Amino acid sequence: MENFIISPGGIKQTEYDLSSINAGGSLPAAHFRLLILSEQEWDRLPRYYSHFENLPLDLAALRIMDFPQIRRLSSSVHYVCYEDTDAQGEEVAVRFLLSATEFIMIGWNGINLERITKWVKSGISESPFHLAQIMGARVLRHRQSQLEQLEDLMDSLEEVIMKEPRTTQQTGIIVLQRQVISLKKSLNAHQSVFTRLANVMPKDFPGIWQELVQDTQRELENVRQTHELVQNLREAYQAAVDNRANDIMKWLTLLATILLPINILTSFFGMNFQYLPLLHKSYGVMVFFLISILIIFLAFLIFWRKKWLRR
Repeated sequence: MENFIISPGGIKQTEYDLSSINAGGSLPAAHFRLLILSEQEWDRLPRYYSHFENLPLDLAALRIMDFPQIRRLSSSVHYVCYEDTDAQGEEVAVRFLLSATEFIMIGWNGINLERITKWVKSGISESPFHLAQIMGARVLRHRQSQLEQLEDLMDSLEEVIMKEPRTTQQTGIIVLQRQVISLKKSLNAHQSVFTRLANVMPKDFPGIWQELVQDTQRELENVRQTHELVQNLREAYQAAVDNRANDIMKWLTLLATILLPINILTSFFGMNFQYLPLLHKSYGVMVFFLISILIIFLAFLIFWRKKWLRR
């Protein structure tokens, strides 16, 4: 367990004092408490905070619900869960309890003391609500970075598809589509959380959430546009595959057209009759080859004039 007191002057780590916490009202004005609990300490939260004893807390159930959400536990206490990414790009749940004077979080979840200290010194973390809003903005920035990476990947994939479509690219498009859909679901859930938090803020509290809600809405529009672009990319892939198949069929058709007269000529001279033109002549085979070459030349000449050999 790590216990901190955050004030306009900075952040200070203190010893955990159960009696002072339960007594309430022990913190000076413009101060609030930041408590970081481990998994085991999270389970024993009602024992640490006497004013949580009467709350219908199913902490085990809350902990396994990692999808972005907000639950009102009492008139002054809310459970909030964000969905963020760590340094390795893995999804992590940022869960915390929020009240006017306390911010209780399970684990650091990608947030470290140095970062919070920087927020406090810059004056943007003056209350638990500010801290929750900063974390929400951080989540949104990470989602924006994810969307930019997906767009870059989509541009690279589109360029490769236009040059040489392959069956493996279809799998990449499907993966892209799933990632965009997952990102859209996450942003939708976070927008609901941010809107709920904006509505539960105290009346005298500055409206710090409206801009975050609007930014999330704009990012959702970008995700929807990206999803449409993925659909267009899938159609472009199918069109490229169809064009390639058409090219193959065109060349096969041209080849069959060239060989068809020669096949007829070969069949004619291969008939089992005694008297056929050139059959018993020494130069008959040379005449056959010359006629075949002439047929091929004339066929290519006709194809070239009609521009069938050009892409």
